[in-house]
Amino acid sequence: MGIPARRSVAGGGGLMAVDMLSDRASQMREALVKSQSITDNMVSILGSFDHRLSALETAMRPTQIRTHAIRRAHENIDKTLKAAEVILSQFDLSRQAEAKILKGPHEDLESYLQAIDQLRNNIQFFSNNKSFKSSDGVLNHSNTLLAKAISKLEEEFKQLLSSYSKSVEPERLFECLPNSMRPSGSPGDSGGKIPSSNHADHQNSTTENSVYTTPTLIPPRILPLLHDLAQQMVQAGNQQQLQRTYRDIRSPVLEESLRKLGVEKLSKDDVQKMQWEVLEAKIGNWIHFMRIAVKLLFAGERKVCDQIFEGFDSLMDQCFAEVTTGSVAVLLSFGDAIAKSKRSPEKLFVLLDMYEIMRELHTEIEALFRGKACNEIRESALGLTKRLAQTAQETFGDFEEAVEKDATKTAVADGTVHPLTSYVINYVKFLFDYQSTLKQLFQEFEAGDDSNSQLAAVTMRIMQALQTNLDGKSKQYRDTSLTHLFLMNNIHYMVRSVRRSEAKDLLGDDWVQRHRRVVQQHANQYKRIAWAKILQCLSVQGLTSSGGGSSVGADGGNSSGVSRAIIKDRLKTFNIQFEELHQKQSQWTVPDSELRESLRLAVAEVLLPAYRSFIKRFGPMVESGKNPQKYIRYTPEDLEHMLGEFFEGKTLNEPKQFSFAISRTHTTSDFSSARPIRLRLRQSGPPRRHHRPFLRSSKFTRVKLLFAGERKVCDQIFEGFDSLMDQCFAEVTTGSVAIEALFRGKACNEIRESALGLTKRLAQTAQETFGDFEEAVEKDATKTAVADGTVHPLTSYVINYVKFLFDYQSTLKQLFQEFEAGDDSNSQLAAVTMRIMQALQTNLDGKSKQYRDTSLTHLFLMNNIHYMVRSVRRSEAKDLLGDDWVQRHRRVVQQHANQYKRIAWAKILQCLSVQGLTSSGGGSSVGADGGNSSGVSRAIIKDRLKTFNIQFEELHQKQSQWTVPDSELRESLRLAVAEVLLPAYRSFIKRFWVGQWFESGKNPQKYIRYTPEDLEHMLGEFFEGKTLNEPKR
Repeated sequence: MGIPARRSVAGGGGLMAVDMLSDRASQMREALVKSQSITDNMVSILGSFDHRLSALETAMRPTQIRTHAIRRAHENIDKTLKAAEVILSQFDLSRQAEAKILKGPHEDLESYLQAIDQLRNNIQFFSNNKSFKSSDGVLNHSNTLLAKAISKLEEEFKQLLSSYSKSVEPERLFECLPNSMRPSGSPGDSGGKIPSSNHADHQNSTTENSVYTTPTLIPPRILPLLHDLAQQMVQAGNQQQLQRTYRDIRSPVLEESLRKLGVEKLSKDDVQKMQWEVLEAKIGNWIHFMRIAVKLLFAGERKVCDQIFEGFDSLMDQCFAEVTTGSVAVLLSFGDAIAKSKRSPEKLFVLLDMYEIMRELHTEIEALFRGKACNEIRESALGLTKRLAQTAQETFGDFEEAVEKDATKTAVADGTVHPLTSYVINYVKFLFDYQSTLKQLFQEFEAGDDSNSQLAAVTMRIMQALQTNLDGKSKQYRDTSLTHLFLMNNIHYMVRSVRRSEAKDLLGDDWVQRHRRVVQQHANQYKRIAWAKILQCLSVQGLTSSGGGSSVGADGGNSSGVSRAIIKDRLKTFNIQFEELHQKQSQWTVPDSELRESLRLAVAEVLLPAYRSFIKRFGPMVESGKNPQKYIRYTPEDLEHMLGEFFEGKTLNEPKQFSFAISRTHTTSDFSSARPIRLRLRQSGPPRRHHRPFLRSSKFTRVKLLFAGERKVCDQIFEGFDSLMDQCFAEVTTGSVAIEALFRGKACNEIRESALGLTKRLAQTAQETFGDFEEAVEKDATKTAVADGTVHPLTSYVINYVKFLFDYQSTLKQLFQEFEAGDDSNSQLAAVTMRIMQALQTNLDGKSKQYRDTSLTHLFLMNNIHYMVRSVRRSEAKDLLGDDWVQRHRRVVQQHANQYKRIAWAKILQCLSVQGLTSSGGGSSVGADGGNSSGVSRAIIKDRLKTFNIQFEELHQKQSQWTVPDSELRESLRLAVAEVLLPAYRSFIKRFWVGQWFESGKNPQKYIRYTPEDLEHMLGEFFEGKTLNEPKR
């Protein structure tokens, strides 16, 4: 019943919706109909407007056409008027330009140049607008006018450049140099006022900030004008004329500047004819001229050229080349003449100087003479550099050959250093001033090789050539001992000179040590040959009588063992031979004082003990007979004193005259000035005495000036009234220290006494302080040991103290006279100095006992006493203490060295002894020749070598940490050890050599661990004070 009711409701709602939609649709149709109607009306209205506009356009078209025609006419009229205005303005500007050009450039150059530019613009305008009837006429007139204008410009350029181109005076050039290179005298004189061309001086000057100021050759305000003139001429096509004008004006001015400086045009023939001294001076000047020319004149010329021709690079380079070609040619031609001249050793240094300056200037020459136009100049400069290098290298080679082949026949009679040796060594030392130059020179010709090693090789060849020559010269001596003395002297001179120069760094320590050993070998040979016969007289061999003549025993009793006649004969022969040696060898010379003294000591150490022993043993036999003094003519002290006269060159009958021919084509005899221009004095300033100048000036200023002036015033005012004069002066100066001469008279007594009292008190205090110092030195209780055995601080302190005392030598003498009248103040000062030195030695003896190792004790004493001796020898103390003190203490040094050697090396040398090698049984044995024998036990040999290795390594470990600070003493000690150790080791190894029998055992290298060369190298590490952690194996 309910369902039908719902349906009726639903059906009613649907109908209502459909009705609403239908209403809306109807409304939209009505609206669209109305819109269509309105649209149709609008279309109709617009269509009527379009019709009316078409009619209007048709009516207006004729009017528009007439308006456009009028506008085009107006535009054409405007263009015509403007063109006419331009043409008229060009005519106007042309008239203005013509007026200015006709006036000329003198009044207003800038306006003149502007006029030319305007004229060029007019020509360009009419050339582009030839349609005008008058264009050709105007162009012809303008071109003629421009030609006249450019001609006037050329004249103006020439006149302006000529007016401001003046040669530069030398004074102005010198002002442009760095301070260190300016001449000290009048600069106008080129014959000695030119700054030094010394190589080392120049090197020193270059370490400063050496600033060269380019000179102003043309005023800066003129250069822009010249540039503008040149620019106009180039634009006019007058480049060639401009170039000629510039060259003809500037080139002579540059040449004149060089002439005023002193540059001369010299040919190769001129150079060949000159004496060496003149030529050397000219070369020195040339080096300086080259520097001035390139760094100042050519640099200034380049600057002018660059500014005038800026914007025209090719013209710029061409003009500079043409201006400088003549001047460069004059300078380089002199260098070329030197490079091609005859070679000689003394020319090497100037060649190197010239090569140096060319190398120095190379970069600047390349920069200044750039561009294609300067190619020839650059190549000429480079060519000269190479020729100088080549000639220098060839001269170097000639020198080496000349040294080796020098045929000087004059013998050096006393065996001293030959002039050739000193000449060559000085030559080599001078070469080292040119070390960097020589390296460059070697690189020039031997690219790829190490220049350092090349220089070292050449230097070694020169030294070897010298040694070869000296070997030849040594054969001129009939006395073989003099041969060795001569070689010892000369090689020692070489070694010492190398050690004290830069050559040491190049040749190396090995060279020095090897040649020091050669010196020692010649010294040993001299000693062996010269003293063999005389020592034979003191030998006990051959003293047994073969019959006839009385004989006594060694104790003085009769015995058939020793013949008194033989003893007498021996002593007589000894006397004769010693006197002959004394007479002869006192004339021989060992110029080096240390070498001379060490040689005397070496002889004394052999001769005196032998003589003492002989006299002690056989002297009583002679003394018991007649005229004992006939045979025992000398005491050991006499011999020692006479040995002190050996090698002094005292009694030569004629002066030494030597000549040296370095080559067959060159003779030179003055070796002291091998190259004067290169030799320079190294002066050291006076020793500083700290407060003494101040004390002196303070002490005397018042007395010498104020009091003296006051005295003068008093004397003049009160002249004739002496007592009043003294009284017034005394009252004025009371309270001040005075001098006897000023404070004279009774009135001044108190002042004089006050001054004298103070003087005495000061003297007394000084003397007491002196005594305290002596006592303090002896009792110094420093317990700190010098672990490495070097010079103790106390030693250096005391020696410096003593050296400072000698600055007060005259004061000390006065002081001694003050308190010990009558005694010689010199001897008093000497005695006090000796007491201080003795106090120091006493103290050092005490300190040396702190060492457990006795050999280090002796090393310590050797070092310290050697330091004392060396310091005394090099100070004024030597004159006071005397040669005897020096020689006596040098012997003490030698004794400690010998004691060190004996104690430190005794055990290790025992390992190399043949004693105790016989086997007592057990173990295999072989003979010394390698065959089986019961004579030598292999086990003992092994044990000896093993012990040797251990002991040597211990010594090396320990003594490499010890120090011998003096290099010569250190090397001589090493040599002394090597001379004992190495022969013993070689002999032992050779005798029981591996190749014969030892190789048959196992691990031979375990026992023979070192070659002799290894030992020698390791000895070279002794006494260096190194800290080694373990032995080197």
